[in-house]
Amino acid sequence: MKHNFSFLIKIIVCLSIISLISITINIYLILNPREILREYKDNTWPDAKYKFNETLSGCENGSKLIWDEETRSAKVNAQSSDKCYLYFDHEKFTQYLINLYQKAGENNLYYHDGNSNDSNSNLEAGDFSYRYSGSSASVNNYVCFGGECSNEVADPGYKNLYRIIGLFKNNADQYEMKIIKADEAIKEDLGEGTYPENAYIKDINPTLNYKGKFTKNFYYSWNDTAGTTEEDNNVNMWKESNLNTQNLNKIFYESIQSPYKDMISEHEWQVGGSSDFGNAKAVYESELGNNKLISTSNNCYTQGNPSKARQCNLENDLTYKANVGLMYISDYMYGTLPEFWNTKAENYSNEDVKTNNWIYIGLSEWTISRRSDSGFNARGVHYPGYAGITNLAVNDYGIRPVLYLSSDVKITGGLGTEKNPYKLSM
Repeated sequence: MKHNFSFLIKIIVCLSIISLISITINIYLILNPREILREYKDNTWPDAKYKFNETLSGCENGSKLIWDEETRSAKVNAQSSDKCYLYFDHEKFTQYLINLYQKAGENNLYYHDGNSNDSNSNLEAGDFSYRYSGSSASVNNYVCFGGECSNEVADPGYKNLYRIIGLFKNNADQYEMKIIKADEAIKEDLGEGTYPENAYIKDINPTLNYKGKFTKNFYYSWNDTAGTTEEDNNVNMWKESNLNTQNLNKIFYESIQSPYKDMISEHEWQVGGSSDFGNAKAVYESELGNNKLISTSNNCYTQGNPSKARQCNLENDLTYKANVGLMYISDYMYGTLPEFWNTKAENYSNEDVKTNNWIYIGLSEWTISRRSDSGFNARGVHYPGYAGITNLAVNDYGIRPVLYLSSDVKITGGLGTEKNPYKLSM
């Protein structure tokens, strides 16, 4: 005769057939990978940062364990006294975030399948990404990456504070987590600038909108070899940018220590640029979607519009594999609430739009996108909030490095707040 019980320490039950039989069930939790063995008490089951391991879990005398993921509780079918062990592994971070999403806007997450009945779903990216949108105060997407973290700029741990842009599928159809530095990168992160000593460090104008915590802005050029005409070389090609090859993917990347460096995925960045500065969907299509630049026979052009043809060097001018990059303009635009996704990029300085955009920190900063109809201009976000500004690649703006983290990265703690960011492990 089998009985179904909720786990308690030393559960004692009576089976009444002819005589009374006393059954004792001792329950132990093992939390991997640290193998913390503890006796189960007071209904304190591990939270959603842990995943039940059915393969390793079991009972010594054949009782059957039943784990209910929805209620995060366990039961046992037992016929005799037994000792049972429940194993839990750290949950993959990507799955943890997906589980946070139940409907559009819950936990400030939006699923961009483009097919839902949610508000402005027709303006979603349609790339099946999960993205954070909303005001900085409401979006709990802070993550600690690189070592111990602090939310105080005077503490060395401040440099390890990042925020999660969202989850994006890689070429293997696996979700990877995309993160961006919470504040601008400084000289200790990126090394020397390309201008004369200290020329790229500027006092912050108090009339500007900078929301970060530094007292100076650290500005770098998109590519310091930029000329003044298109004939001077394709100087806004990302693969030829010193910011890319030296500051980001050499100095910055090599400063990251294991195990964090092992979490970074090499990513194929779309670097053809953008030519459309309408709403968020139009910009996404121009940078990454159906209207992005493609290359055939050394001609780069906007798909569906051959009249915009221009010469470029090689097909790989339009994609670039690297560990570190910058955000796309569409990343920035989708950071605001869906009700503003139909706003043109030039109007992202609107107070309501930027107040509800967690990525906005009032910093003039570069994106990875070049001006697709030019050989020497790149695009960025300007401190008032509007996106897609064009400037010579030789000019200087702030930098916030962006990384893609492996789908195998696991969550080990934290709440995603600035003071208690998510913690990671492999």
